[in-house]
Amino acid sequence: MNEPRHEYQRRLANWEARIARGERTHVLLSNLRLAAAALAALVVWLMVRNGIAAAWLLVPALSFAVLVVVHARVLNHLERARRARALYERGVDRLDGRWAGTGRDGGRFLEGHAYARDLDLFGRASLFELLDTARTEAGEETLAAWLRAGPVAPVVIDEVRARQAAVDELRQMIDFREELSVLAAETPVGRTGVLAAWAVRAPAGFAPPIRFLFAACAVVTASLVGAAINGALGADVLTTWLLVPSTIALLWRRRVRRVLAGVDAPER
Repeated sequence: MNEPRHEYQRRLANWEARIARGERTHVLLSNLRLAAAALAALVVWLMVRNGIAAAWLLVPALSFAVLVVVHARVLNHLERARRARALYERGVDRLDGRWAGTGRDGGRFLEGHAYARDLDLFGRASLFELLDTARTEAGEETLAAWLRAGPVAPVVIDEVRARQAAVDELRQMIDFREELSVLAAETPVGRTGVLAAWAVRAPAGFAPPIRFLFAACAVVTASLVGAAINGALGADVLTTWLLVPSTIALLWRRRVRRVLAGVDAPER
């Protein structure tokens, strides 16, 4: 692999050239869409004024539809190119010492550590900010746990060496790291900590008879709804039956709500 600065600058220049071409294409397609819309308006005016065939409207309509699809793809590629450019800009800034204050500083991990402030493990211009490229809350917590680790035992040293070997392997895989970073940059850092805690929590513990009862209610309800739709069952019978699963749901609502709350929490 080339010297990192040279490689980053080469790729940065390549992505900047792609972005410039993409922006020119974006402007061209925008103008063509505007022209297609204007042509459609002209055809409609001629249809009203001169009575030309409505089939003529298909030409600008189809052209506009094709342009919309192509334009969407161009915009998608343009956005990905901008994310790739940001990746190498950050790499060059890191090599030039201009990275401080540009990333997530991990300040929330400062509390409860005896010497984190003294060693600048977390906070602005910290080691965490320099190293952090995680896109999930769990990833950031893992990195923070590594940095907060106390005296190292031989087994931990072996683990650190294994991580360094993995880093050395990934160092050569620039295209893979670029693709991964571009995909990861599509969303902000996700709140996965709550979901991870929910995943290791003990099961809700529905007994087999209860699970069978829930399944039976679902099957009976679906069957009765189908029969009611086909006119083989009166609405009063269906309404009466619905009181049964509703009562069961009320009896078990707390446990079900607790399970659903654990899943929904990371989305809020």
